[in-house]
Amino acid sequence: TGNVATIGQRAFHDSDILHDLLIDGHVDVIKQEAFSSCDGLETVNLFGDVKVIEDKAFYECNSLNKVNITGKVDAIQENAFASCDALQSFTVSGVDSIGVGAFLGCTSLTAVNIPGVKYIDKRAFENCYGIKTINLDSVITIDDSAFWACTSLTSVSISENCTMIGEGAFCNASS
Repeated sequence: TGNVATIGQRAFHDSDILHDLLIDGHVDVIKQEAFSSCDGLETVNLFGDVKVIEDKAFYECNSLNKVNITGKVDAIQENAFASCDALQSFTVSGVDSIGVGAFLGCTSLTAVNIPGVKYIDKRAFENCYGIKTINLDSVITIDDSAFWACTSLTSVSISENCTMIGEGAFCNASS
């Protein structure tokens, strides 16, 4: 991406030309719906820090199965990766906050290990049926219904600095 600092709203929305996305450089913001509904998009590699991945940036990318972010992200906003039902692997070096429904319905996701995350908003991982393990080493707040209906969940590790676990945060986690 060279000198690109912002990827604009709906820049690649509903595009079928993308399969593997490599963003190498200094991108501050990935705007709303920038890559939403890119059904052919399978992998995303972001090398460098990103301030914000905005609402629905990768929403309904039905073939997306791997996201690797080597830098730090300040915020992953509302529904950023929601309904990416093929997403199996999400790796990030660090993130401060995860917004409402950010990974809602990512049914193929099997593990959540997000270093540095301090705040997980409502419904962030709701209906992520495949999640088996959760490791939140720095979390302070897990809001209402954050892991609602994560029915395969067998292991949860939460920071000793956690001060709030909201209503129904792990409700219907039947395993």
